[in-house]
Amino acid sequence: MGSLHYFLGIEVIPTPQGLFLSQHQYIRDLLSRTSMENAEETLTPMSTTAKLTVQDNSECVDSTEYRKIIGALQYLGLTRPDIAFAVNRLSQFMQKPTTNHWAAAKRLLRYLKQTMFHGILLQKHDQFQLKTYSDADWASDTDTRVSTTAFITFIGPNPISWSARKQRAVSRSSTEAEFRALATATSETVWLHSLIKELGLTLREAPQMFCDNIGANHFSLNPVQHTRMKHIDIDLLFVRDLVKKGTIRVQHIHTIDQLADLLTKSLSRQRFQLLRSKIGVADGTSILKGHIRTANLVQHPETRVSQEAAILRKADKFFPKFKTLFANLGLESIVLRKSKSFFQNLSWTEAFGVTEIELGFVYDIFYTNAADNKRGVLSRFICLCLTILTFMGFSIIDKHEYPTIDVIITWLLLVGAFLLEFYSIILLCSSDQTRSWLSKQEKTRVNLLCQAISSCRVTFLFPENNRWSNSMAQYSLISYSLKILNKFSEVWKFFSICPELEERSSKNSNVVPKYLKTLIFEQLQEKSRWASGIKATKKLCALKGEWALEKMKCCCRLSWSIGEEFDENILLWHVATEICYYTDLNKNSIPVKNPNREASKLLSDYLLHLLVKRPHMLPNGIGQIRFQDSSADATEFFRSGKHIKDRIQACEKLLQVNTEIPQRKVKGDKKRKVRGDKKRKSVLFNACWLAKSLQSLETEEEWKCEKKWEMMSHVWIEMLCHAACQCPSNHHAEGLTQGGELLTHVWLLMAHFGITEHIQAPRSHTRVSLFSILSCKRVSTGVVKIPPLLDLL
Repeated sequence: MGSLHYFLGIEVIPTPQGLFLSQHQYIRDLLSRTSMENAEETLTPMSTTAKLTVQDNSECVDSTEYRKIIGALQYLGLTRPDIAFAVNRLSQFMQKPTTNHWAAAKRLLRYLKQTMFHGILLQKHDQFQLKTYSDADWASDTDTRVSTTAFITFIGPNPISWSARKQRAVSRSSTEAEFRALATATSETVWLHSLIKELGLTLREAPQMFCDNIGANHFSLNPVQHTRMKHIDIDLLFVRDLVKKGTIRVQHIHTIDQLADLLTKSLSRQRFQLLRSKIGVADGTSILKGHIRTANLVQHPETRVSQEAAILRKADKFFPKFKTLFANLGLESIVLRKSKSFFQNLSWTEAFGVTEIELGFVYDIFYTNAADNKRGVLSRFICLCLTILTFMGFSIIDKHEYPTIDVIITWLLLVGAFLLEFYSIILLCSSDQTRSWLSKQEKTRVNLLCQAISSCRVTFLFPENNRWSNSMAQYSLISYSLKILNKFSEVWKFFSICPELEERSSKNSNVVPKYLKTLIFEQLQEKSRWASGIKATKKLCALKGEWALEKMKCCCRLSWSIGEEFDENILLWHVATEICYYTDLNKNSIPVKNPNREASKLLSDYLLHLLVKRPHMLPNGIGQIRFQDSSADATEFFRSGKHIKDRIQACEKLLQVNTEIPQRKVKGDKKRKVRGDKKRKSVLFNACWLAKSLQSLETEEEWKCEKKWEMMSHVWIEMLCHAACQCPSNHHAEGLTQGGELLTHVWLLMAHFGITEHIQAPRSHTRVSLFSILSCKRVSTGVVKIPPLLDLL
């Protein structure tokens, strides 16, 4: 039968930790059925202030539709214990639901939209022990004063059974309500224990029952107080008899640690999220995007077409708001909040796909005259018709009076003109703007045309849009220094005469790999949860590696390498990364393909390329001067060594530098001065020191090599994000004319995650920098296209 992947609407996904159970597709269908796909999300399933009652004077709603939704939510509770109380509470009003009840149900759907990819993670463990948490909310029903009972049972860290329901009778005290809840939980636990025995398994010790009511615990253990609890005599004797036999053990637990509290009442956001994380409900976004969504991308072409159309619709939805970033305008807080919650539930392929399409729209606005309206399409059609009429007219006239060579040239010109017009029509039909316009039309024929164009794009009848180069330029300080030392140094000096020839001779670029995009997306996704205010957002934008060092608990050891001068930080970490990369590669201490190691190397060379070749895209500094000085130091150091043939030997030589000796022995006797009389420290010396500190993590801190590269990749991603935030918007726009920069995509993706300094100020203080708009409108021909400001606002 094969492996289990899908059973009765529940997706079963194997992970290194165990199994992940999810119903995210079921939630997606439920939201679609209730037209709640675009609803604003919420962080808790129920409000702590709203009181739901049967005697509600608000207007009644369709009870049939209400029952269908509640029934669907009850089935969803198979993998979502966090909604058990909300579903139980809403199911009490199915006879005559009102608008207030329907509003509460919609809130639950909004919560499910926020936590669509949450599910139960069943972890591998060796703690084969049965534990049950029971709780009751006394007289919680304001209509009948009946209490709410709840319990949740675990085997090790994994939840296997839970329930939230009303008690059958009114309890006269909180102790009575808690004891009835304990009896209900005990009955379930005993049944689970017998089931485990029938399966041939044995528990290490008797099941534990946790209750936060001191009176209930006391009466279950002490038979002296029997006369005070005669009205619950059956439940009392049932629980006490099992405790006496040793079948179960009842223990007191503090209310703060009572996990079943989540299933008895509505809680505050902090309390709710804390308990939700403890009962085994986990965010499976990273699991699902690596398993389900990646598998979907290689399915039937029709599936791929629908996914491309979905990404296009998402880009078209956010572009009108986020294009104002290129005019140095702020974004409204509500727009950022909606975008943040939306992008947190996307995969990295969808997120980068949205940004690619949006930047394509920006390029069309700034640098092309693309026909994006009815008038433009009509003019294109008229031009094609006139070309065809000219072609037909020339074919029927008498051409004997003209020289043969002129006739041939005319035919060639007409055929060429026709082919160019036909090709432009193909490009127009297959453009993102056309497909976006067609997808908005509700007419059946228009929809069929849109699907046909998408299908043709997949089958290569229409050209595929390469929206950007998908490459990142690379530059290496060590390679640059070694080139000066080789036998072709004279040729290199000749190339250095002309900057353009030098750039072409040293130009190198790599395709942006999928694992790098994944790492960037996951780190932004994690940080976005902390972007809760303007101050927090600005702190996230200002991070240059501190977050990664603090997270990996090596901030005290390496914080000196993250200084105020960003260009110096890039040089330090670039040389240190090169040394660690080639040293580890030579030792073969890690696998050939290590995503974190390769990502660190790519980002290291990419940011150095920006520092040397695109300094206007980085914060102001003296990075080029520092690079030239560091290159001179490296060249002098390599010249003193012998038999240095490649970068591996060069890196091993640098790693052997004694960092305890004075810097002048590494730097030489030269004393370069920068900014007055201040003597600049040797970046190369500090980089060797940093490389040794990084390598010592494996020996002194007993880190694995993979952990070291994980930390380094996170530091480089933070540097990339910091550079993206500091780059002016007009330089981001200029980069689109050269195929686009990864920096620009990261900048826009950060804005979608709410990590941006462009937050809208009050209307009276908001200005448009016309100079910044004009400065990034220059095309290669020297002509400046000035679009209406309304196109950007």
